[in-house]
Amino acid sequence: MKKVVSENQRDWVGWLPAVTTAYNASQPESTGYLPYFLKVGRTYAIPVDLILPLQPDEGPDSYFDYVERHAERLRKAFQAVEQTTGAVVDRSKQRYDGRVAHIQLLSGDYAWYYCPRRKQGRNQKWRKLCSVCFVEARDRLQRFEGDLPLAWKK
Repeated sequence: MKKVVSENQRDWVGWLPAVTTAYNASQPESTGYLPYFLKVGRTYAIPVDLILPLQPDEGPDSYFDYVERHAERLRKAFQAVEQTTGAVVDRSKQRYDGRVAHIQLLSGDYAWYYCPRRKQGRNQKWRKLCSVCFVEARDRLQRFEGDLPLAWKK
């Protein structure tokens, strides 16, 4: 939502259907399954899939056979998600630990400053939390790399 909502944050309702569709149809690395499949137990289909099906129809089946097959599919999916999630968490921790380094900031350096100011009437999840600052004292800082704003180049 943060990527598509406008600066005044008044159009978020109009984006919900598109964002939900994109989320349900995407396969995250963390689970290996579509969120839609984990919720309803079948693959996600858009209107064109109904006209030109990519998978052969399983054919008519009794209610009890369908329920049994459906429950088994979900059981296997949740077991696979459990295994995949554990592996992804381990990989993410290794990547994070490999990147973390102690950075020494000195007076006179430029840095990113964590500044959690709140604006009335705005959703806090969709706001920017960092700004560029000139280091006078060290607190909640991360080294800034990039082009300085014109006002800072004096």
